[in-house]
Amino acid sequence: MTVVMAIIMWGILYQGYNAVFPALYLELFPTRTRVSAFAISQNIGTALTGLVPTIYALVAPPGSGAAHVALVVGSITFAVTILCSLPPCPPPRRTAST
Repeated sequence: MTVVMAIIMWGILYQGYNAVFPALYLELFPTRTRVSAFAISQNIGTALTGLVPTIYALVAPPGSGAAHVALVVGSITFAVTILCSLPPCPPPRRTAST
């Protein structure tokens, strides 16, 4: 059952996302900086995602109780959610130069 579910998820469902996200994300950036902005942000995100197991091992070391792990991981998740939900800073106003 695990192999079947993995094939369904990675072979079918993930490929739908994988086929669309490069075009969608590239449209988020201005044409002048499109390729660099996408490549840099994609690689930084991938590097940070690769650090997740290390961060988890630091905040929830082996042998710590289940309640401790749930509290620490839940608090970190809550903090990241709050930070991501904050509105972005508005861009600086430009004055018309003559």
